[in-house]
Amino acid sequence: MVGVLSVKKQLLGILFGSLFVLGLGMWDDKYKTSAPVKLLLQMIAAYIAMDYGVRLSGMTLPWGKTYVVFPLIVSQIITVLWLIGFMNTINLVDGLDGLAAGICAIAAGTFLIVAVLQGQTHVVLFSKQLKLAGVLSAGLCGAALSFLWFNFHPAKVFMGDCGALFLGYMLASIAVIGTLKTTAFFSLIIPMVVVALPVLDVIASILRRMRNGRRVFEPDRGHLHHQLLRHGWSHRETVLGVYVVTLILSIFSILLTVFKGKV
Repeated sequence: MVGVLSVKKQLLGILFGSLFVLGLGMWDDKYKTSAPVKLLLQMIAAYIAMDYGVRLSGMTLPWGKTYVVFPLIVSQIITVLWLIGFMNTINLVDGLDGLAAGICAIAAGTFLIVAVLQGQTHVVLFSKQLKLAGVLSAGLCGAALSFLWFNFHPAKVFMGDCGALFLGYMLASIAVIGTLKTTAFFSLIIPMVVVALPVLDVIASILRRMRNGRRVFEPDRGHLHHQLLRHGWSHRETVLGVYVVTLILSIFSILLTVFKGKV
């Protein structure tokens, strides 16, 4: 089940799913898809990846060596929520020139280092998945940095939903086949730590909109980067400040990986 064929299938699933997400983003950028329809199409994209083996099927409990296999429906729900969560987090945080691209570059670079570190400490069973995660992370990091060259303030090229959804989908998929495929409980924490700042910002935005009686996906100017701008930070200072915090969280996640490997 875990081998060359499985890795090829996972790669195909990520490829087909990402192309579907690209199409969704391009359509939404031009015609503005409604939130329910967009959510449904994101679920389809997640199921495309799952059909090819990109899923979290179980977890080793932190207080023992017992491996718990998730029922199929639980595995599907967790994976769909994971993929959709990443896609919408990156999409919602894309509010300033270079912000989403920089965060994704840092996250992808961190996933690459984590995949290399875990490849040195885990059994051969997961080595092919970790290699695939490393290659995809390197490619995604390079692509995000190349795009950032033209997207940093003042931007010459803009990301839109097309780019943001694609980057979120790729990061989520890499996390599933890389860090999460090792099945350790700590592996679930690592990718969440890397993107903790935008995730918390999105959660705060959702709660704020619900409290104000607004639609969850309705855009507003209450995000962290908007708050910093209102407090006198310049565009570049705000973006670079978020970079620094994300980089610190990334270093912490790498240290978690090193610590986990020695336990």
